[in-house]
Amino acid sequence: MIDLILRKETLFWLSFGIDVLLCLIQFPMFLWNGPQWMMDIFHVEGGKDEKNKPKVTPAFCQLYDLFLVCYSGYCAMMFYSCYSIIVHPDLLPKFGSIMLGVIFAKSHLCLNGKNDWDPRRKTMIKIH
Repeated sequence: MIDLILRKETLFWLSFGIDVLLCLIQFPMFLWNGPQWMMDIFHVEGGKDEKNKPKVTPAFCQLYDLFLVCYSGYCAMMFYSCYSIIVHPDLLPKFGSIMLGVIFAKSHLCLNGKNDWDPRRKTMIKIH
């Protein structure tokens, strides 16, 4: 049982399957709930008070549309990768390497990017 869990294929499909499942859940959720819902998620300073609640501006709607375009491309890449690996299993090591890079990039952004995202900063955001 332990050998089955520690196989590279099992570890890949576990992490990759979670990403595909998140795409299946999150993309329709973003489409269904709209930009005001996303604004409410990201805005925490005003609390739940309706008068302090930020309103969606046309600029935020453009940003939201851009986010949906990018996220739809990410989801399409995930679904096509899943299809490609099933049809051509010899591609598994290559996709595994790409997924490892994506995981490292996500963890680097989450751990080191907090100071770069602060809207109160006076300087430009620098790319590391």
